[in-house]
Amino acid sequence: MKSVYERTNPMRKSATIVLLAALTGSAFGGIVSIDDGLVKSAPEVNDPLRNFGEGDFIQGFTERSSVTLTEDVRIQLGDGSNAWLEAGTVVNSHMIYLDPVGTSTAITVENIEVTFDSDIIGLITNVSHMRSTNELLGLGELNYYNGTDSDYGANGAADVELFEGSTLNLSIRSRLGDYMRVLTVGSVVPTPGSLALLGAAGLVAGRRRR
Repeated sequence: MKSVYERTNPMRKSATIVLLAALTGSAFGGIVSIDDGLVKSAPEVNDPLRNFGEGDFIQGFTERSSVTLTEDVRIQLGDGSNAWLEAGTVVNSHMIYLDPVGTSTAITVENIEVTFDSDIIGLITNVSHMRSTNELLGLGELNYYNGTDSDYGANGAADVELFEGSTLNLSIRSRLGDYMRVLTVGSVVPTPGSLALLGAAGLVAGRRRR
């Protein structure tokens, strides 16, 4: 027979699970797919001259997950306008790029969809903004290009980057390589104190059921 507590509080268990999920965060942080492209766990090339691995298609890898911004970051919004993302925002960062094989002829890829497992907040496409966020949002062991080559970003006249929800639509023309950093919604990592508090709440609930 169920106890009075269990019969009169049918949502208690569900509420505890929801609370735990809120504290621990979802498993956000990845690139789900790239149309006609390649999702990498990490670049196979670690070259300070920008090259993460050439290919005549869009490639990408996740750099960092659940990073709390320590400074305001300039981003491009889904409609192409610019804004500042405030310090304190929790984000995941991803590198998306087109680095054609060789450098003699530019190639164009159009209407490529890149899907992430959490909503997109904004893009970093400007060269100087890319460089200035490498340390904060980049993959720690990767040697990022730190020069002034205008092709390091993805802000040429032929480039179009639009997004809605968790889907990014790209049309890019590149010869030496176009790169962008995509920021998506990060999950909040619980503090030890918050988990201890949840554990204590569970013990109290357990005592009441007896």
